[in-house]
Amino acid sequence: MIRLYYLLLVLMPFWQYPKLPKFGQTWTTVKIVGAATVAAAVVKALLDGSRARLLGWSESRLFLLLFGWALLSATAISRWEWAANPLTSCVALLAYLYPTLIFLDTIENVHRATHWIAFSMLLAAYSVFSGYLKYGITRPGGIVGDPNYYALVAVSMFPLCVALLPEARGARRWLLALVALALIASVLLSASRGGFLSLAFCLLYMTLRGRRRVAVLIGIAVLMVVLGWVLPHTPWHRFSRPSTGDLVSNEARKQALAAGWEMIKAHPLVGVGLGMYKPSMPLYNPHIRSAVIGHNTYLEVAAELGVPALIVFLSILFACWKRARRTAAWFEDHGDSATARLARAIEVGIASFALGALFLSAQYTKQLWLLVWFGLALARLSEFQQEESEEEPLHREAEVHEAGYVGVRV
Repeated sequence: MIRLYYLLLVLMPFWQYPKLPKFGQTWTTVKIVGAATVAAAVVKALLDGSRARLLGWSESRLFLLLFGWALLSATAISRWEWAANPLTSCVALLAYLYPTLIFLDTIENVHRATHWIAFSMLLAAYSVFSGYLKYGITRPGGIVGDPNYYALVAVSMFPLCVALLPEARGARRWLLALVALALIASVLLSASRGGFLSLAFCLLYMTLRGRRRVAVLIGIAVLMVVLGWVLPHTPWHRFSRPSTGDLVSNEARKQALAAGWEMIKAHPLVGVGLGMYKPSMPLYNPHIRSAVIGHNTYLEVAAELGVPALIVFLSILFACWKRARRTAAWFEDHGDSATARLARAIEVGIASFALGALFLSAQYTKQLWLLVWFGLALARLSEFQQEESEEEPLHREAEVHEAGYVGVRV
């Protein structure tokens, strides 16, 4: 049954891929696999007595609170045609939570799932290169569909994809090394300026948290220079020589941010309604020529759902980041360096997303929430191991007492 979950992880970047079979207007291949995975998780929980403890974590409780607030906003404030898609995304995010906590019940399953995620991101990177080489797309977004969103997804997942590289052997080692190179190169090829800043932050964060910092920094700098020279389009070109389109895009983003700020000032507690940022923009900024997304996750959450909802969203990110640090420290103290690196990867991935989210409306990005749910699964495993280590001395003491009692009777 866990293979369904692995398949769902592989299909995660293919959510909007048009070549996958679609059944009717609603059921895509990914949705069908997702529903089957949830059903399989329920069956597994019933058969072996597994518990997801959905309300046992601050992150999941806050997410359910945010989801409930979004549902209330959609029904009471929003126009349904604009709110339906965000609500569908929230349901999909919940569909990843339950199977993650049920199926990732051993360290081995977490490691296998990580390798499948790396394979999935390799396919996503290949689609970016294919878009440029086959179709001549100047800024390919691959199967994600947009270069900026692809860059944010790739950067957020990069630490997790390469976390197990030091312990990998044989074909797996080559696979993870290829994934690392492909993700960095594809982010640069996407020419996303926000993605580049997030990537630089991610690599610097990983380096400072690791060992042999100077050597790694030199290696990364050389790699970035070489890729910048080899690749035809990189963010450097857009930073140093912005085109007319770049300047127009910059102005559109400024006007969108100004509209969002006016929405927050007008409705600080409840916002303008879930999904209503884009259609409401002309009402709050007369200089808007065409409605676009907010291009800032935090501004858009506050504008649509209110400042309290933004506080909840930020609390989820901070709680996940903090829990990942604690989980990594626990595994390091108990000699499991590989799993500790996975927890560190979640820490870095969340921080990198938090930076990249300043330039995009990415609150429904599935890879972000997968990092959050993975963090909960690792924390759960550390708790299980801690309970076992605490119970083991008690069992030994009971056996000693029992053996002594038997000896006295004899």
